[in-house]
Amino acid sequence: MSKQQKQVFIDHLMREHNDSLVSFLTVKLRNPQDAADVAQEAYVKLLSHDDPQSLENARAYLFQTAANLAIDRLRQRTRHTAYVRTQSALAGQTPAPGDGAPTPERTAAAKQDLARVMAAIRELPPKCQRVFLLHRGRHLTYDQIARDMKLSVSMVEKYIIEALRHCRKRLSQ
Repeated sequence: MSKQQKQVFIDHLMREHNDSLVSFLTVKLRNPQDAADVAQEAYVKLLSHDDPQSLENARAYLFQTAANLAIDRLRQRTRHTAYVRTQSALAGQTPAPGDGAPTPERTAAAKQDLARVMAAIRELPPKCQRVFLLHRGRHLTYDQIARDMKLSVSMVEKYIIEALRHCRKRLSQ
C-alpha cells in the first residue's frame, strides 16, 4: 500500500468516525482537549500500520487503539497527581484539594521555568536543538531521529547530552 493510499484511507476514517471517536474519548478522559489529542495519536498509530486497509475492522482497531492510549493518559495523570502530592508533602505544603490542580503561583512559576528552558534551547546550535526537540517534544527514539536527520545514533546521543548539559547550566544560573 502506498503512502498516498494510506493517507486517503485514514482521511476517510477521520471523516466518518472522528466525531464519535472524540465523543467516546471525552467520556473516558473527561477532557475534550485530551480526547482530541488522544484521537490524533490513534490516527498516527494507524498510519504507522503497514496496511491499514487490510484490517478486518479498521474502525474497531482505531477505537481500541484510542481506548488503550486513553488508559495510558489516565495512568499518566494519576502518576502526575501522586507526584505533585508527594512533592508538596516533602516541601511541607498542603496539597491542593481535589485532583492536585496547580495553584496560580505554581502555574506562574512553571510558565517562568518553561520560558527559561525554551530560551536555553534556542541558544543551542540548530542541529542540536532539532535533535533535542524531536526527542523530548515529539518523543522520537534515537534511532528514529538518526534516520530522519541522517545522523548516527551516537551523534544523536551526543547532541542530547550537549542539550541537557546546556539547559542544566542555564537553569542553575
